[in-house]
Amino acid sequence: MLGNHMTARFGTTRLRCGHVLGVTLSSDDRLLACGSTNGAVIYKASTGKELLRVGRGRIDAVALSPNRKALALATHKGSLELYDLAEGQRRIVLQHGAPVHSLRWSPEGSRLASAGKDKALLWDLATKESIWEATGHV
Repeated sequence: MLGNHMTARFGTTRLRCGHVLGVTLSSDDRLLACGSTNGAVIYKASTGKELLRVGRGRIDAVALSPNRKALALATHKGSLELYDLAEGQRRIVLQHGAPVHSLRWSPEGSRLASAGKDKALLWDLATKESIWEATGHV
């Protein structure tokens, strides 16, 4: 760790991130995304080349879509943000309602699961609605 930055290593590739809070690797091992205290960064995993920075502030969890076209991230304040990776634009914002510690895409990429200390939700991304909820200690 160097000051407020962390140097991570993926194989022989070194990546420079903020204080890492969440990490995800694409299913084909091509992309690596890190959530940190300074937003999220997407890297080309084989070279460590930074491809894109998105989000602001503390990002607790990140998840790359199965087709590698979108990144879901969870802010410390309980918002879920989905970014189009081709354009680097935020496309969807959802409200989990509390900090989220885990995100997971469905295999076809049409749904997103979010889990925090208080509840777990399953989101339909076409309607932007929660379609399932489990509450209590999850």
